[in-house]
Amino acid sequence: MLRSFTRVFTFSKLDEVLENLRKSAEKYKEEVKSLRNGLNVNSWVYTPIWNECQKALIFQGYALVSTQERTVRLLAQVNYYDVHHDLLKEGKKIKELLELNLEASLWEALLKFLESQATQEA
Repeated sequence: MLRSFTRVFTFSKLDEVLENLRKSAEKYKEEVKSLRNGLNVNSWVYTPIWNECQKALIFQGYALVSTQERTVRLLAQVNYYDVHHDLLKEGKKIKELLELNLEASLWEALLKFLESQATQEA
């Protein structure tokens, strides 16, 4: 289902991709702040979980929107399969890439939610 969103790149472009993801996450975060309209809005990504049996690195994060009366918290989980553990020991940039990918996605989801709310109120 998510394959259509996949962007393939070579390892030589990793630093460029990391920088683009950082900029995207910050851009979405700033846009969310401008649209929050009194709502408490936040997101965070947890330390990844390594599943040895599946050779999977599992990232979980939350997107949160709350008022004094209600809180909506969305759990997002992305599983990266066939990840070689040796690569993770040596590749801090790989972990950073995967974490930034989820972080940018969470902030983008929050932005789309707030934009839809603003459209409904207009």
